[in-house]
Amino acid sequence: MDPSARHRSRAGLGRENLAKLTEVSRYVYDIANMLLVPGQPYVGPSAFAHKGGMHVAAVAKDRRTYEHVDPKAVGNTQRLLVSELSGRGTILAKVSGTAFETDKALQQKVLKEVQRLENSGYQFEACEASFALLVRRVAGRARPFFELQHYSVGIKKDDAREPTTEATVKLRVRGEWQHTVAEGDGPVNALDGALRKALLAAYPPGAADRQSSSATSSRNSGRRQKSCLSERPDAATGTSLRGH
Repeated sequence: MDPSARHRSRAGLGRENLAKLTEVSRYVYDIANMLLVPGQPYVGPSAFAHKGGMHVAAVAKDRRTYEHVDPKAVGNTQRLLVSELSGRGTILAKVSGTAFETDKALQQKVLKEVQRLENSGYQFEACEASFALLVRRVAGRARPFFELQHYSVGIKKDDAREPTTEATVKLRVRGEWQHTVAEGDGPVNALDGALRKALLAAYPPGAADRQSSSATSSRNSGRRQKSCLSERPDAATGTSLRGH
């Protein structure tokens, strides 16, 4: 490349465009029908992820200890991963801004439960909602969102077509029985489709976002959400953990 052209390219990028780097990268992956590379520098989902207790404690004091640039500068976000390697500092960071922030005994119980489950094969690294439910359960504030009666999954095959997986789910949600069926690409996908159908009427898509927007507009909306446990209302009840 001509040196003058290279200089113009660098000068013309600008911070505003650089902040779109992650968005552009994921758009290219989507168009190319490729899976994201988690550890890809700058734009990968794990480029600014911190898992070990020491790492989380360090970035909580000064992010520059383990982040050479601000994730926002390239359109990415910092992620604090919950795992068996986590310390209480990780749990504290995840519940920051909620009613559980000052409950050290609860944080220690949550940490022990996470470690127990991870050692049994569970993973919470990319499961923010599962972690939020775990905190509620340990705190004794879990609420059942539906009552499952039964589910079944079957794989059908004939000479005319490829095998298909069909799942049936029967459950009661908000006092109403729902009995749904769905086909999918394997048992998990089929069950996911059937469960979504059963819950659709009671929990329509976007309901939590609308409730959150309405609630936030009536409060001081400038406050930033710090975790999935903070101000966002529960999709089922429209309530948040703050003050519960």
